[in-house]
Amino acid sequence: EALAIRNMRTGWEWQQGRNLAVSPINAELLGGQVDIAGFATHWPAADFSTQLTATDISLERLSEALDVPGLRMTGAIVGGVGIERQDGIVRLNDGSFTAAGGTLQYRGVAAQAAVAEQAQLAFDVLENFEYDNLTMSLNGALGGDQMARLRLAGRNPAVYDGYPVDLNINLS
Repeated sequence: EALAIRNMRTGWEWQQGRNLAVSPINAELLGGQVDIAGFATHWPAADFSTQLTATDISLERLSEALDVPGLRMTGAIVGGVGIERQDGIVRLNDGSFTAAGGTLQYRGVAAQAAVAEQAQLAFDVLENFEYDNLTMSLNGALGGDQMARLRLAGRNPAVYDGYPVDLNINLS
């Protein structure tokens, strides 16, 4: 099924020859809902700014669609991110997504290759992490510098007798 977008609804209108007004976009994605606020742009520059809101996106379906070997997730995320295009560059601004309760299991190649003690401990925790709270922030240009921060609060019952863990991961 990959990232099938279903029941997408929108509209658009040319205004004064070179201005394009796009109505709000609504669609079903990964078992949830995605809404993009309406926006206007001047053609051919096509610069715009809008906001994407996601509701009840299935992390299980997302992990299946991403097809990362050894990764499995459950839970549902909600949140949003600003999207802007300026001078041909698309940026994600102040993205914030959360999930309250689920699992994250990673048993992939990176976990097997971890050599530093702290990295190995993090991968051990992620083999069967039961999170109470997951938060993720996103910022940056698509195809350029990007920053994602992931915070997981929960436990792995098999590591330190299930002692609570607050795991922060920064990706750039």
